[in-house]
Amino acid sequence: MVRSGFGLRSKLDRAPGVVRLAGARRAAALRTSAGLARAQGSDVDDEGVLDLVTKRLKLMLRAFLASVAMLAPAGAFSKGLAVKDLTTIERAVTEALGPGFIGRAAPARIDLMCASCAGEPIVGVQIGVQNDGTEQRVRAGQTKIDDLERICRARSPECRISALDVAPAVGWVSSYRVGDTAGATAIVIRDGDLLTIRAIARDAASARRIVDTLLPLVKERVVGR
Repeated sequence: MVRSGFGLRSKLDRAPGVVRLAGARRAAALRTSAGLARAQGSDVDDEGVLDLVTKRLKLMLRAFLASVAMLAPAGAFSKGLAVKDLTTIERAVTEALGPGFIGRAAPARIDLMCASCAGEPIVGVQIGVQNDGTEQRVRAGQTKIDDLERICRARSPECRISALDVAPAVGWVSSYRVGDTAGATAIVIRDGDLLTIRAIARDAASARRIVDTLLPLVKERVVGR
């Protein structure tokens, strides 16, 4: 949070070791300004000099704050996912999937199932936190999709992972076997916020179709711009 110039100045003035420095600078500035005034034949008194120095200090502080703002990384003021409460998109999710789906919704998750649909899918949409550094490593190219797939295949040899276009977030989708069923999971991370779309069905095509159906909605409504 950006603090006001007054608040920042008050904290600086109270900081150990800064009071003496500020006092020394002000005294030096007063002497310099007073000397200049006398050299120029001005009749400016000490109070006028103090006002002049105060104005200059304020200008310096504003310039300093402006430079800090310009140097701050782009992600310093990011807010993560645009939606923090999944109940606000429950209806849109159900409508996107089509008739037959029933379930429940809570702020952090939506659970749905359809016994009459092809593949009898079970669907979960969930938000959480992913702050283990994965997002930063993926953005920097240190962790690649092949690396993620290798980890996944260590648990499920049939696992396949592909990247998702969900900018400004990062994400990928995996397809795998779960016993005699198939699963598909989309992972989307933005500024430490994690969104997971998971579908389990009788066959891989049905599971993947569920995830692919929800991704455009998620990108528009949940990831944000």
